[in-house]
Amino acid sequence: MVQAHGASDVAVDSPPLQGLYDLVFAFQNGEADKPNFAAGTAFLCIFRICLTYKGAIFWKMQAGMGDTIFTPLYDVLKKRGVTFKFFHRVQNLGLSADKTSIETISIAQQATLKDRSNDATYQPFVTVQDLECWPANPNYDQLTEGEALRAEGVNLESFYTTWKDVGEITLKAGQDFDRVIFGIALGSIPFVCSELLAANKEWKLMAENVETVRTMAYQAWLKRDLKGLGWENQSPVLDAYVDPLNTWADMSQLIVREDFDDVKNIAYFCGPMVGGIPPQPDQSLPAISKDFVEAEGKKWMNDASKNLWPLAFNEAGEFDWSIVKGHFARANIDPTERYVLSVKGSAVFRIRTDKTGFSNLLIAGDWTENPINAGCVEAAVMSGMMAANVLSGKDIYDGIQETGE
Repeated sequence: MVQAHGASDVAVDSPPLQGLYDLVFAFQNGEADKPNFAAGTAFLCIFRICLTYKGAIFWKMQAGMGDTIFTPLYDVLKKRGVTFKFFHRVQNLGLSADKTSIETISIAQQATLKDRSNDATYQPFVTVQDLECWPANPNYDQLTEGEALRAEGVNLESFYTTWKDVGEITLKAGQDFDRVIFGIALGSIPFVCSELLAANKEWKLMAENVETVRTMAYQAWLKRDLKGLGWENQSPVLDAYVDPLNTWADMSQLIVREDFDDVKNIAYFCGPMVGGIPPQPDQSLPAISKDFVEAEGKKWMNDASKNLWPLAFNEAGEFDWSIVKGHFARANIDPTERYVLSVKGSAVFRIRTDKTGFSNLLIAGDWTENPINAGCVEAAVMSGMMAANVLSGKDIYDGIQETGE
């Protein structure tokens, strides 16, 4: 952080300020010594957190994010007649001859349903403790290629997968669509929107200046509760701690949602991860990255947890791994998984949903110009509302508290 305007060392290095950076992974290239958070956006976030949140600034979900956020959205949209096509991957947005609109959308089909009847649809959920949940893997039994996918351990969501697509579809303007809402992650734009970047200077500048960062997550299921670990305070969400896994959240409220025996505590950790977007031929990267996160998680438990969980260590001063029921590591390295940053000077390069420069294209996501301009669910929802308002012929900020102007 740049120290200026009379700021003291104590203020610049204070936990609240460090915590703000940790909250939004505000480190260029994931490097702890490269903090970067635009002042205007940062102050807006501070004011919202301190002055507008009611009851608490953090509220813990009572199930996974997929189950509490995306499942209800999916259910509502499906009931409203929206058709979902799973196992399809957008490859390219093609422009019209005059470069003013989207003419084609090239889509790769990754798998096919066993049930080929006209009304057959993929059922995405699994039920855990009477709750519909998004599983980590597809429901293989519904797919013709399911057994091969299972046997090979294929991750169809990975940028680096070697899985061969089973088909390709090209959607055409005026025949298959009238307008397009592009809601794919910012990190994917260079790979699926190359024609747009070449034809429109604003898109090129946005892709170059609105940055993203890798993140990592480590989760542990423990046989001791907080008191048994030596934590004497309330259930925490704690950050500004040891990098890179600088944030710890006690998520023990999820125990009742999971099918585990002898678990008394669930701990989530996250933080930034160093690295860019390597080329697709680097197919070893997912495994290497996951191993890295697992090593960082174990390092946190062995070293950093001692100040928080003193009773988790034996008489020799070593972490007692016998209390760990299980663990999970994730490296968010794919273009679609990278977290959107708000680096200084970048807000001016964001594009609003209705100002894409292409007549039939709207955009949505926390990377667009919106009332928050920071990586979060709230910004993504506001951006989606803005796109919906444009399609509905309403004022673009209808139903959104901030005007954005």
